Amino acid sequence: MVALEGAKRHERGVAAFILDLDKFKETNDTFGHLSGDQVLRATAERLVCIVRNCDTVARLGGDEFVVLLTELNHPEEAGIIADRIVAALSAPVSFEGHEIPSSVSVGVCTGFSGEFDAAALLRNADRALYRAKAVGGNGSNIFVPDSDLNATHSTPCMAD
Repeated sequence: MVALEGAKRHERGVAAFILDLDKFKETNDTFGHLSGDQVLRATAERLVCIVRNCDTVARLGGDEFVVLLTELNHPEEAGIIADRIVAALSAPVSFEGHEIPSSVSVGVCTGFSGEFDAAALLRNADRALYRAKAVGGNGSNIFVPDSDLNATHSTPCMAD
């Protein structure tokens, strides 16, 4: 909420990203739970390196993460960051002499009107995540109101 208030006060946009590691259960089943823990640590480290200090990275639980970008000037910035996240998290993770395959699905929702609805941002980012997973994962989807198609641009994410 503090980040959203700051974005509103400074008349900046925000973007909520929900990320889910693809085939994470297979990683645990194939390489063991310690390897899964290493993949989670590597994911967190890579995410922190991609975003700015003013942004937030958090693990929701399991293999799901949330990223909140504040101080966006243009909706296109969210798509650029989503592409960087997918690229960075598609690199294998080294663990005990193995290269563990890794990929991620990312759902994105942006808001630019100054009247942000945190619940709608997250709910719609989650909807976009499921669209990204539905087409095979290892990619991103940006929420577009009233659309069931993959988006290539951002639109405001207010209450739906």
